[in-house]
Amino acid sequence: PTGGTITTAGGYRIHTFTGSGTYNAGGYTSVQYLVVAGGGGGGAGTGGGGGAGGLLTGTLSVSINANYSITVGGGGPKLLAMAARKADVIGINPKIVGRSINPRSMATAAADVVDEKIGYVKAAAGDRFDQLELQLQVFATVVTDDPMSVAEKMAPMFGLPPEVVLQAPYFQIGSVQQIIDNITMLRERWGITYIAFQQDATAAMAPVVAALAGK
Repeated sequence: PTGGTITTAGGYRIHTFTGSGTYNAGGYTSVQYLVVAGGGGGGAGTGGGGGAGGLLTGTLSVSINANYSITVGGGGPKLLAMAARKADVIGINPKIVGRSINPRSMATAAADVVDEKIGYVKAAAGDRFDQLELQLQVFATVVTDDPMSVAEKMAPMFGLPPEVVLQAPYFQIGSVQQIIDNITMLRERWGITYIAFQQDATAAMAPVVAALAGK
């Protein structure tokens, strides 16, 4: 296996990443992971992301000799600035407030707060900003012709007004065309080109992916 800073302890081979990088599993078919104090959202049901101030552990099945990209994610100015200076792929996340997902945390998912997050990354990255890839994890995806009704039902769970839920990039709610327009907006407004959906949204997003392929 290759990638990161490699050490050994107690019979384990440890690959440590403090910035973005690529892990190659070599001949192994499973790995144990530990994410501490932050992390980009995991994609396609095969990655892990940790909230700021917390940790996430587990075991993943991997393919022999496959490469796996490591993303540094954050929701506050300090972690985003660190990622901007050291990482190549940066996850733009809500900020975990009080070490839990609560209304104060979810308030940082609003579109105008994402503007601030991108500003932190740009300021810290300087001339290398154009070489960065920005990533975002979508928490909930609902294809519907009545997005406001869905947002009104979902909003109390996050302590947000329905209008904020509809505008927040972490929730993709609407018709297929509306979601296509939203995804296009993520690139045009914020430069976000790496978007991860929850595994249960895979089938629903197939026509969105088909429409945006190659664009």
